[in-house]
Amino acid sequence: MRFPSYKGISSNRPLISPCAIDCIPRSNWTSDPTLAHYSDRVGTWYTFNEPTIEAAITGAWQPSRFVLEAHAKIVRWYRDVIQGDALWSIKFDLSGTGFALPLDPGNASDIAASIRRNEFTIGYFARPLFLGENVPQSLIDTVGDRVPSYTAEELELFNGTADFFAFDIYTASYHSEPEGGFEACAADAEHPLYPECTVTTTSRGGWEANFHGNVDRPAVPAEHVRAILGFLHATYPTKGGITIAEFGLSAFKASNMSVHHIRSDLAQSEFYVPFLNEVLNAINFDGVHVKGLYGWAYLDNWEWGQYDDKYGVQGYNQTTQERFYKRAIFDYAGFVQEHMES
Repeated sequence: MRFPSYKGISSNRPLISPCAIDCIPRSNWTSDPTLAHYSDRVGTWYTFNEPTIEAAITGAWQPSRFVLEAHAKIVRWYRDVIQGDALWSIKFDLSGTGFALPLDPGNASDIAASIRRNEFTIGYFARPLFLGENVPQSLIDTVGDRVPSYTAEELELFNGTADFFAFDIYTASYHSEPEGGFEACAADAEHPLYPECTVTTTSRGGWEANFHGNVDRPAVPAEHVRAILGFLHATYPTKGGITIAEFGLSAFKASNMSVHHIRSDLAQSEFYVPFLNEVLNAINFDGVHVKGLYGWAYLDNWEWGQYDDKYGVQGYNQTTQERFYKRAIFDYAGFVQEHMES
C-alpha cells in the first residue's frame, strides 16, 4: 500500500520491478522489451528485488557482482537509448536479524559492531552502488576473495545508477563486540560468530525490542525508526531520498481468529501508527528525505507457502471469499489524512 503523501511525497505513476534475484542471466532479455513498452507510463523501477537474501542465507557474496552489473547496464541502456527520466533503484532486504543497532548506543565497540553487521547485510551492495566505492574493508579482511573487488571502471559503471535508497524493514536487533574482539573472530573461520563476528540479541535492558507478530522475531521498534532512517540518509545519500519498500506486521495467531476478532484486532494499528509517526519525525526534525512507504500488505495472501501469516490490512472469509477491511487500514489512512500537510 503506497503511503500517498507527506509534504513532498506524492506519485500516481506505476512502479515496476522487472527482475528478482533468479533472473540475472536473462535480465536484459526481459528488461529491454519491458522498458521499451512501458517507459512512458512507469515513473519508478526496481531492477532487482531483495538480492541481499542470497548472501544472508548462503554466505555467497560474489553473485552481488552480477546483480550490480546487470542493474547498471539496464539503467544506462534505459537512460542512453530510451532517454527516459524515471527513477531507479535496487530493493534491499533486511530480514533475518534486520537492521543492526548498537546494544549500548554509548559504547564505541557496540556502535562498531552494528556498523560491521550492516556492512555484511547491505554495505557490500550499497557502497559500490551509491558511493562508487569498493566493498567494505571488514568483508575483505574477513572473507577475502569470497567478496567481489571492483575496478575503477566497474565502480564508475555502477555509481549513479540508483536514484534512491529502497529497503524492506520488518525487524531490528542489537549488536556488540564478541569476546576476544572482532579481529580474532574474523581470523577464525571456525568461530561460531564468523563471519559477521557480532554478538546478536533482540533484547535491551532485559526487555524484548518489541512485541512479536506471527513470526519468530520482534517487530521493528518504532523508537528506532528515526535512527535507522538517519543512518541510511547520512551513509548513503541520494537525490531521490529513501523509500521504505516494505514494512508490516502479521498479527499473532491471526489464522485462529474469527472474522469479527481479526477485523477489530489492534496489533497492526499499534505497529503502523507509531512507525509512521517516527517517519514523520525523521522528515520534520532530522531532514531525512523520505520518498515513500509501502505497507505490506493490502490483502492477506500466500506467505512462504501458507496462509497463516496475515500481513494484509484487508482480510477475507475463507469460506465465502468475501473481503473485509481490518481496523489497521482506517488507522493507517487516518494518520495520513491527519498529517497530510505536516
